[in-house]
Amino acid sequence: MKTEDRGFRRLVVPGLACALVLIVIRLMPDDLRSVAILARSAGWICGAWLVVRLLDVLLWQGLLKRRTGHAPPRLLSDLLAAAVLASALLMAAAREWQVPVAGIITTSGVLVAVIGFALRDMLASLFAGIALNLERPYAIGDWIAEADGEAGRVVEVGWLTTRLRTKGAVTLVIPNARLATGGFRNYGHRGELFRDEIEVTLDHALAPGKADRVLLAAVRAVVDVERMQRAPDVRIATFDERGVVWLVRFWVDDYDRLVDVRYAVQRSVLQHLHQAGIGLPYGKLDLYHAPMPDRSLDYVVDRDRVLQRSELFRDLDGAEVKALAAGAMERRVAGGEIIVRRGEAGRSLFVVLEGVLVALFTDGEGRESVVNRITAGGIFGEFALLTGEPRSATVRAESECVLLEIDEEVLAPVLRRSPQLAAQLSRTLARRKAVLDNALGEAGARAGTDVRATEDRLLTRIRSLFGL
Repeated sequence: MKTEDRGFRRLVVPGLACALVLIVIRLMPDDLRSVAILARSAGWICGAWLVVRLLDVLLWQGLLKRRTGHAPPRLLSDLLAAAVLASALLMAAAREWQVPVAGIITTSGVLVAVIGFALRDMLASLFAGIALNLERPYAIGDWIAEADGEAGRVVEVGWLTTRLRTKGAVTLVIPNARLATGGFRNYGHRGELFRDEIEVTLDHALAPGKADRVLLAAVRAVVDVERMQRAPDVRIATFDERGVVWLVRFWVDDYDRLVDVRYAVQRSVLQHLHQAGIGLPYGKLDLYHAPMPDRSLDYVVDRDRVLQRSELFRDLDGAEVKALAAGAMERRVAGGEIIVRRGEAGRSLFVVLEGVLVALFTDGEGRESVVNRITAGGIFGEFALLTGEPRSATVRAESECVLLEIDEEVLAPVLRRSPQLAAQLSRTLARRKAVLDNALGEAGARAGTDVRATEDRLLTRIRSLFGL
């Protein structure tokens, strides 16, 4: 209210001047012609003065400042004020003093054209800034990028330029005319979803269904992607001489974290491809004098090599792993299917070849919570199988999964033929149990527990259970 009062007080002086001139003209005798001409000329000037003040109060400081949040450029208001005053002087000269103004208008028009041509870039940015401030296609804090330029966070929107701060802490000063005419991409601000994608090229010989499963499981294994309200997906982009180009598409809610989320997705894709035995094609010439090695593993033919990539069986020799692989059963489960339930007797363990699963725990009040996410290469059910304890958690498939199931009847003969395997398995189980206890927040409760003691206890249970 104080600002509006101060603005209207600025209209008092020019308004009184106009009123005074009109009164003088009205009361002046007709025989004082020259004085009357001067008075009427002063009236034109006072009227122009009042119009300039009205524009300043109602348009510049009123409408535009309320819409944009800051004062308009002084250059624009001064140019318009000069145009109004010049028009008033020309009208007074033509009507009161009978001065031929055609030549003056022609000369001034040429002068304005020359000045406008010299300042065309500045004027273009100025009017573009006015349009951008009125329309507001972006705001302070938004991430924007020119069509072929680097993205940056908007830190200032001026009348001539817009300032961006890039992820590398570099300030970009972009003329408003370039943004208005060249276009830009607006990624919004924190909390607004936008989609990003990465390209992954896989071999032509790889089955599309398997590629789709592995890539989708990889992107869904990233926590920052899975928590988004919109689900990720996988599409085929094109085909080239190296293979099939797949698009892994996911949603991000903060451009500031795009690099971290994209890296997590790329890392997860590489991990899942590795666990699934899928290699990335590359443009090079391989010359071998021996049979070419397999670049992709088949779950049926190369089951032993797939098993040996898991942590539990990594230290076993080839013959032992082959014996386990020969008796292992492949299982395919759909998303949402329960694999094992908490409290059940466990007579088998599972190796995850493809997909994402979650381990669930239900407290005494019936509330269900996720205690672990199991991705490609992971194992679950090994404690129940090797120690005879009931299942400690319920495991549910989050996506379509491919599993290898190894039951007691397959493992027991291998342990009896090679009793030393029990020590290797107990050592691996002790390490995994320590890591799992820390992940579940049980480190304090088990601070005094020695890993070696856990290993000895597990070895005793395994030998007792399998009669070694």
